[in-house]
Amino acid sequence: MNEPNLKSVRELIYKRGYGKVDKQRIPLSHNGVIEEALGKYDILSVEDLIHEIFTAGPNFKQVRLSYR
Repeated sequence: MNEPNLKSVRELIYKRGYGKVDKQRIPLSHNGVIEEALGKYDILSVEDLIHEIFTAGPNFKQVRLSYR
């Protein structure tokens, strides 16, 4: 089985990305939602979120817990 490529991850996040903020499921429709929840980890936009997920960066655990 192959690993997903960046294009696939990006398309998936933009199409079906939701986050949990205050125990509510919120679509990732604008960067404000992401900045509010993950700004303290220097993740300020959808593209930052995609990069963190794709590279399994140092804040991957926080992203994973916030966006299920």
